[in-house]
Amino acid sequence: MWMSKGMLLLTLVCLVATQCPVLAASGSERAREMVAGAEKNEGLLLGLYPVLQSLDKAIRADCVAKVAGASSESDFCQCGAAMTIELWRADDTMRKRLTDFIKAGDASRARDLLKYQGPELYKPICILAEKSLSG
Repeated sequence: MWMSKGMLLLTLVCLVATQCPVLAASGSERAREMVAGAEKNEGLLLGLYPVLQSLDKAIRADCVAKVAGASSESDFCQCGAAMTIELWRADDTMRKRLTDFIKAGDASRARDLLKYQGPELYKPICILAEKSLSG
């Protein structure tokens, strides 16, 4: 699967921060900033397009099912939902799918989009962001 520039940059930031202890602190802080921005953007989008609330709930439910000890209201699943939508918006193919989902206005289609996400998409950045909060 081809990665957009944004997804590639995010992956590189996560790899560098987790593989180089000297950079871990700055990488964690940068991750927290990215997550905070994504959460802010998601809040705005949820207000503009209420149908996205069903997608947020579906991503959080998937997070709970796939991440041991996570709850739908946990910071981790909140991060997962926000980063998933943020990364999708950075990818041309997923942006079109999101636009089609919004235009259709059918909340029952939210689960259909889950096949394009999972913890492997958001887990690295959400773990780094949590480190900046705890460290």
